[in-house]
Amino acid sequence: MTAPWEDAPEGPPPGQLSAVLAGLLAESRRERRVATTTLTSGLILTVTTEGGDAIALSRAGGRSDMHEATTVAAQVGWRSYDTEWVSRRKGVYLVLRPAGAPPDAAVATADVDADPPDAVIRALLARPGPWHEASMSLQDPASAREQVLNGFRRCQLRDFLTWARRKWPDKVARGLLDLELEQSRAQLREALR
Repeated sequence: MTAPWEDAPEGPPPGQLSAVLAGLLAESRRERRVATTTLTSGLILTVTTEGGDAIALSRAGGRSDMHEATTVAAQVGWRSYDTEWVSRRKGVYLVLRPAGAPPDAAVATADVDADPPDAVIRALLARPGPWHEASMSLQDPASAREQVLNGFRRCQLRDFLTWARRKWPDKVARGLLDLELEQSRAQLREALR
């Protein structure tokens, strides 16, 4: 006698969601970074393949649910999968990975020791953060800050980033991760046009 789920059909034919998921997985493998998109339903899909496939589900101002996890897993083709709730600064994520995958694949993190491009360092330092008050007076307008950052040579940017990493390692790592996610989203939007 077989269990009811063993006789169940393989699932619906590939549709739009499965194509989006396949594209995100392929992009993550090809680019070796996190791939993210937001569906029209408001569901945010964040995919990483580093250390094993993992898909994080979230919603702006809310939580995804197990029904969405089941749908996503079926569309990816995972007959069995593990789930885990992960809480981060920007929200709560429902992380899915194929059964037996290593747990460290769940949430991609920025490599805090990586040497980011100059444009990324400038973008990080231009964002609000504790390094603002430490580096310039509060009376300086934003345009003056931008001029100063644009005038920094490569070695000055690296020195400033090293100093900020020593003083605020968590905030710098979070800022770099946020920039990486924004860049991935922008690239994905561009690719989907």
